[in-house]
Amino acid sequence: MTSDLRHYIMAEDERREKALSALGLRVVRFGNDEVVRELSAVVGKIKKAIAAQQA
Repeated sequence: MTSDLRHYIMAEDERREKALSALGLRVVRFGNDEVVRELSAVVGKIKKAIAAQQA
């Protein structure tokens, strides 16, 4: 991946995250490897993020 493409992707991610945040949503990111190798840990982190949002 070229640095220009990486910069574009990061800028688009930031734009989407700001739009979602404006709607009151929180973005929680995970890498593909983490999801594949540590799915139960990822689910646990999602549950913690939801609980924190509701508190």
